[in-house]
This record gives sequence, structure tokens and C-alpha cells, in this order.
Amino acid sequence: MRFLLDAMVDPAVGGFLTTQGHAVYEVRHILPPATTDPIVVANANELRAVIITWNRKHFRPLIDRNHGARRDAAPHVGLISVQCRMSEAVDLFDRNLRRIVFEFEERQRDPVDQRLIVEMSVAKFTIL
Repeated sequence: MRFLLDAMVDPAVGGFLTTQGHAVYEVRHILPPATTDPIVVANANELRAVIITWNRKHFRPLIDRNHGARRDAAPHVGLISVQCRMSEAVDLFDRNLRRIVFEFEERQRDPVDQRLIVEMSVAKFTIL
């Protein structure tokens, strides 16, 4: 899998994902500062990457699976919205990565809409 870390995500999350064999890109390394969220989504779509963010409020409407126009504009982007302390993030990914990979692979079989949306916290894991 490919992941695109939003600017606020601790690089330790990327380090963990890399050790698990995944490609990790960081917004702060590939896009200029203050790049708008729609541009981040467009870049993730080009990379066929899943965005990892603590900023659900801004990204979720841009990737909403129930919105056909969003599907047409960015059918290959995913979103993992995390709600926990940064210090808990690596452990949270360690506990949930197998399920995320499984769900991602399932979505890749859909020829029209491959978007994966995950919301996770210490107490909750939801696939949308």
C-alpha cells in the first residue's frame, strides 16, 4: 500500500508503516507549505495513496463515498482519519494494519470506486 501522511502526522507513523513494507510519502516533503486539501487529495489520487490525517473535518467531505462527483474526481484515494494522542498512533496502526490492508485490497477489486475510508481511535474502528 501507499500512504500519504498529512502535515500534522508524526513521522513515527510513517516509519512504522515503512518497516511493514509500505510506501510512505509525506505531504511536507512533496508539496509546498499551505497546500490546500483538495490539492493534497488530487496528489493522493495520482499516487493511489491513502491519506492519513488527524483532520477528518477537512478531508472526509472531499473523499465521501456517497458523493458520485467525488468518486469521479478521485476514485483511487483513501482516507484514514485518526483520533488519538500522537503517542498512541503507532500502537493503533500496529493493532489495525492487517484489517486496513485487507479492506484496501477488497476495494481495489472494484473497477469504479476504490476509495477506502477508515475512522479509528483507541476505542473504535470503522470502515465506511
